[in-house]
Amino acid sequence: MPDAEIQEILSEIAAKKAKANESALEFRRLYRESQEAYADEDKELAKQLSEEGHETQDECEALNQEVKDLYEKLKGLNEQKKRLVRANVLPTMALKGIPPSFQQAITDTLKSLPSRHVSGKVIERMSYSGEYKENPVTKEPQQANTDFSVMGGKPVIRINKQTREGFTEIEDLKIAMAHEVGHVVYRKFVTDEQKADWAASFTHTRNDSEDSFAQCYAFYYLYRDWLSKEHPRIKQFFDGLNLTR
Repeated sequence: MPDAEIQEILSEIAAKKAKANESALEFRRLYRESQEAYADEDKELAKQLSEEGHETQDECEALNQEVKDLYEKLKGLNEQKKRLVRANVLPTMALKGIPPSFQQAITDTLKSLPSRHVSGKVIERMSYSGEYKENPVTKEPQQANTDFSVMGGKPVIRINKQTREGFTEIEDLKIAMAHEVGHVVYRKFVTDEQKADWAASFTHTRNDSEDSFAQCYAFYYLYRDWLSKEHPRIKQFFDGLNLTR
């Protein structure tokens, strides 16, 4: 398993760095004593200490190189781990019926979000409903929705038609997708204390702090520069949540 191997490498790096530091200290001692022996005109001892110093220096350099090699190996394993995590991102996808360009937009959106937020361990699946739905309150198109009532406790995200005829704006769909993931994050990752702070710190449309959180979540991950410029307090609030931990 990558995690176990990563821990082994980290332990090995720590041990070799400690040994390299000891070698460096020993080299400095030998060098100092060698210089003192030369000063005392004890050439034989100075030579012996100098040779021991070179051996110790070589050992230190070898250990430092091994540490560098281990860091490269660690980097490779971390990349492998990321790929494994990505492979676990919503393994069950049922998006047939959506134009390929919109499917690609959904994939791109998922890649823009933290892996742990869209993992198959958190979200059951993403599917295409083939229906046109409206928000019952605003009567606006409901481009996606999340069902939290499914068996097993993992939500299902469903993609709906943007219009009665089909799809129009890719950017709208990307925001809608990230918005639905924002609902999942609000319920699965945000603490009660953070929710209370969010509710109290900002004015929320229709007093629905979860929905406004989901929308801000979408802009935080898709349009962070714009959010930072137009709504710096919201961007700062999301920075403080540390949602990727």
